[in-house]
Amino acid sequence: MQLNNTDCYNSLVIEPNNSHLPRPKRSPLVLLTVVTLIGVAGLAIAYKLQLPQRLIAQYFVNQGKSQEETGNQQEAIKQYTKAIEIQPNNANAYYQRGNIYSRLEQSQQALVDLTKAIQLNPKQTQAYYQRGNVRFQLGDRQGAKTDYTQAIQQDPNLTSAYVNRGSVLADLGEEEAAIKDYTKAIELEPNLAAAYLNRCLSRSNLGDQRGAIEDCTQAINIRPNHAFAYQNRGLARTRREDLRGAIEDYNVAIQLSPDEADPYYNRGLARKELGDNQGAIADYTQAIKRNSNHALAYYDRGLAHDKVGNRQSAIKDLQQAAKLCLDLGRLGCYEDAQYHLKRLVQDGKSL
Repeated sequence: MQLNNTDCYNSLVIEPNNSHLPRPKRSPLVLLTVVTLIGVAGLAIAYKLQLPQRLIAQYFVNQGKSQEETGNQQEAIKQYTKAIEIQPNNANAYYQRGNIYSRLEQSQQALVDLTKAIQLNPKQTQAYYQRGNVRFQLGDRQGAKTDYTQAIQQDPNLTSAYVNRGSVLADLGEEEAAIKDYTKAIELEPNLAAAYLNRCLSRSNLGDQRGAIEDCTQAINIRPNHAFAYQNRGLARTRREDLRGAIEDYNVAIQLSPDEADPYYNRGLARKELGDNQGAIADYTQAIKRNSNHALAYYDRGLAHDKVGNRQSAIKDLQQAAKLCLDLGRLGCYEDAQYHLKRLVQDGKSL
């Protein structure tokens, strides 16, 4: 009984800026006058003159953007919060603050702010797109799919939304629909490596290894240092039984990302298929050094130890694999590890 290799990679395209948003149609002279007045004379004068709340709030939004540009995320949050306090229906302030929360991986706060931005301005395309990214990161695939679809309906040329919706569809097992989205993204932006990379994986999952290899190769041509593209092409070559070609790709991936566990793990799988169990054990060990919770690396190293007669080492690895699989809620992985453990224990009793 052998676990299937599921370590493959999709690229999520994240665009935190709001470059796609239409700019408000206001008189540049009026805005310049207000900002200069507030900047020079201070907010006290602004309040004394009873300037409209939207203009004072816009001042704080601009201050928040300035803080973002200097990398001061926390201060930017404070400025956007002030804008919201002054003008509670300022959709842009919620949107901007939500983006920062997302970048800081404070996903729940980001979700709240982006939802509020959408409630205040349902036509804000980028708010749907960014909320889709947050929902994706939170594991809400259906919610992310809905948001990306809404963003695409409002802006049919939003390339990144097609790529990210494709990633969601692929996660949901809808590979053919994912390929359609990646293909549309490529039509809109022919040099987008992420779209080729992801289509490579979906094509491979559907059994089209030749098409997958072509797509991953194109991703590499666009981004020669794209380690994931080498890994996914290695996966397609493995599935095509071109194991030596796969190992060549994993070698490059290791050179590009020496601290990543998965290139070692995948190379170990290819070496095992070639009968090089000692080489496979060495690679699984390197993967575990880089990720001590890599359940599949323990599992496959346990099987390799068994192949070369290291029964105690095999039992130890399979026990660790079973524990990690159970902790991760991967019952199939846990049951497979237990199956081999029982077999090894029974074999030991018969000796």
